[in-house]
Formats: sequence, structure tokens, C-alpha cells
Amino acid sequence: PWRRRTQTIRSPANPVRFIETAFGPSGPRLRPTAQQWLDAIDELQKGLRSCGASQLHHYSSAATECPWCRMEKATQTRLFVDPKANLGAGPTWQSIFDETAFRAQLASVPLVNNFSFNLGPMAAGGRSTAAPAQQNPPGSSLKKIGWWVTAGGVAVLLFGSESSPDAAGFGMAVAAVGGAMLLWSRFLGYKDGPQQAELKNLDDRLRERLERLMGEADLDAAHLAHGRIHGLLADRRTLLQQRQSEEDRFKRDHEEASLNEFLDKFLIASAKIDGIGPANVSALRSWGIETATDIRRHNVRDVSGIGKVKAEALNTWSRKMAGRFQGSQAPSPSQQADLRRRLEGVNQKIRANEELLNRELGRYKEISNRIESLRNVRDPEFQAQLRRRVELADEISKIRGASFVVSDLSSRFQKKPRETTLAEADRMRRGSIVPAAPISTPYQAPLRRPPLRPAGTQTVTPKCPQCGSPMLKRLASRGRNSGSFFWGCTRFPTCKGTRNI
Repeated sequence: PWRRRTQTIRSPANPVRFIETAFGPSGPRLRPTAQQWLDAIDELQKGLRSCGASQLHHYSSAATECPWCRMEKATQTRLFVDPKANLGAGPTWQSIFDETAFRAQLASVPLVNNFSFNLGPMAAGGRSTAAPAQQNPPGSSLKKIGWWVTAGGVAVLLFGSESSPDAAGFGMAVAAVGGAMLLWSRFLGYKDGPQQAELKNLDDRLRERLERLMGEADLDAAHLAHGRIHGLLADRRTLLQQRQSEEDRFKRDHEEASLNEFLDKFLIASAKIDGIGPANVSALRSWGIETATDIRRHNVRDVSGIGKVKAEALNTWSRKMAGRFQGSQAPSPSQQADLRRRLEGVNQKIRANEELLNRELGRYKEISNRIESLRNVRDPEFQAQLRRRVELADEISKIRGASFVVSDLSSRFQKKPRETTLAEADRMRRGSIVPAAPISTPYQAPLRRPPLRPAGTQTVTPKCPQCGSPMLKRLASRGRNSGSFFWGCTRFPTCKGTRNI
């Protein structure tokens, strides 16, 4: 048996056939070798061609169209991402949902507000088109005479009975003769009894069939599906607005952080600001205000010794330094990853919304197509019954003449959606996502004055661990230690040495 395992595969180098051979019933005996796999993959690679719609799509030259484009269109999901694309500043997922094309598909399916059957002229009412053979039915003259005789006998019976008993008897006899004439005229009437019975039986069966079909025409489901689709579209617009708001917020935060980092390089102690002396610098430092960034964040007028004029001078200097800002740099990899994390939640909701939209559109099309197929009853048995109905109508018309009228089958079959359904569909069209609350300004820690030292104590100023220069007590304005004090080098920003307090 071990010799049979080394038997070579004489079939063409086809990876699909190799997979079937390796993992099929004959796998232990005819498993391809590594070299055969390489040859098959090389041959497959030589037969690949690029898609004209996307450079990321490659498929076999034997295929008539790109299978990846077909799958992406069906799933509304991008299957391949260019590894050379700069995805740092944005999310890794981008929607390929075309709302304009989607709305065009939705508009191409009419919403049925009033359902009725379209059965054609064979079911329509009116007089028969067959040429009548008799204009006056047989016995019509005898019927008229019978009515007059009956009426005369009744008149003699009513008015002549008071004057003479014989007149009453004569009137009753005349009325009896008139009644006999009416009965005899009916016997001489139309001979279409079998056709009338068959027509009545046929109309009963047709109406029963139409009532059953009308019950299957679910207009309520069509209106609810239509309203749900518009509600999902409204939800998608809200989600896109939330995503854009999050991206705008990230840009503002990044711009603000870049500006603050730039202004941190400008120390108040090293600047020449009108009216600001060493005593003012020390007072500001005791409140944690040492750079142009600190001036932007706090109200310097709260510091002892800083009045309105000096505060305005400090603010003017801070704005002047901010005017030198040339713009923020590109987001760092960590910032780009943070943006992707912040957008992942809303991206997942958008993806789920678009998948649900495609499913609901397919369901709405199925319901509408079903209603349209019910409107036009085209099965052979039903059509044969309609043709027989026309034949019976023509036969009866030839017997009865122009007085015969065919009833309209479809006139009584009308259907509309319920009012409660219309109200619920209107509610769905407004969407179900509550608009996000407006983004508030970032939290700013309150300006805290350092606690007073007990009398008789003295603070030892440490040396910088990097350059040996004296250090100053500073207040952290950001990061996880925001609001806490630490020792910072006096040569900052040239030296960035720090010590914990």
C-alpha cells in the first residue's frame, strides 16, 4: 500500500482538482506532492487577470465576470483593503452603500394603496356582445294582456262588490283568468334555465377563488415594509451625522492638543511682558501657571497681584504666541488608532443598518411582486372558466335578447390597507434612533492653589536628575496626573527632567 501512495497524479495541474483529490475519498492514496502544488499554483497565477473596476480584484481568465465585484455588490461589504492605503486618520472600514441607487430601486417598486383584480374583458359587466336572435321574448304579449285582465278583475272586485254581489263574483273570475294568463306566459318564456344555473354556479366558484386570492394580497405588510425602509434610511442619516461629529471632534481635539503642545514651549519667566515682574511670575507659578498654555486655560485675574491690566497683557502675549502656530502635524499612530476605536461602534451600527436595508428591500420586492401576481390571475383553469362564462353569456343573450346584462366579477373586490397600518408606517418612517446629545466642552480641572505649609517648615528644592539644574514645582495640566504637582526642570523645554513630589 505504501507504494501506491507515491503514485503520480496524471491529471492537469488544477488546484481545485488537487483539493478534491487530497481531501476526498482517494486522499490517502493520491495526495499531491509539494512540487505538484507549486506547479498548480504557478499555473493558476499565470491565468489570473485584473478586474477593470478594482485593482485589488484578481480572478481566473476562464470566468466571464469578476466574482469579487458580484459578492461585494450583493453583500454591500468591501472584501479587500489596499495595504498601501493610509488608513491612520480614518476608520479601516468604508461604506460602499449607494443611497441614490438604493432609493432608485425602492422607487421602481410601486406602493399599492388600492388593490383590485385586472381580469380583462371576460370578467367585465355589461350587456353581451352577441347578436340577439329575438327582440321580444315569447309570451310577452300574453303577459301584458294577463296583467291588464288581472288588474280589471281586481278593480271590479273592489268597486263592484258594494253595488251587486254578482259583480264581486265576476271580478274574482276575471282576476283568476288574468292570473292563469300570467302563469301561462311564464311557461312560454325563455328556455335558458340550464345556462342560467351553470352561469350562477360558475360565478360562485369564481368569486370564491377571488376572495381567497384577495386575502393573500397583504397590503398591510407592503406598507409596513415600505415604512420600515424609510425609517432605516433616516437612522442611517443620523448615524452618518454621529460619525461626522465624532471625526470633527477628533480634529478639534487634535488641533487643540497640538496648539497646547506648541504653547508649552513659551515660559512666562523667559518672556518680556509689560508689567509682569519676578514677583508676578512667582505668584503665577504658585498657581501652576508657567506657560502660554496655562494662561489660555485659566483666569489669571484670580492670582494675587494680577489685576485687569496685567491679565490683559498676559492674554495678549499668549495670543501672540498662538499666532506663530503653523498648524498641527499629522496624527500619530496612537492617535489614529484612538480614532478608529472611537468610530468602530458607529461603524458597526452603520454596517448592520445597511445589511438590514438590503434585506428589507428584498422582502418589500417579494411582497409587491406577490400582490401584482395576484392582481393578474393567469392560471389556465381560471382563464378557462372565464371563457366559459363568456360563452354562457352569449348563449343566454341569444335567447333573451338585448335585455340580458352580465354582472362584473371584479367590481365587488376592492381592498385598501387599514388605517392603523398607515399610522404605524408613518411612525416608522421617522426612524428609531434618538439623536445624539450635543457634545459638551471637555472637562477642565478647576484651578487649585497649593496648600499652605505649616510655619517653621522649609521646602528643599531638588536637583534635576538629567542636568543637575534647580527644579520648580509645577501643576500637571493633562494626562493621568492632571491636577497634581510635580518637580520640573527650570531649563524646560530644553531639559524635560521631572521628579515626583
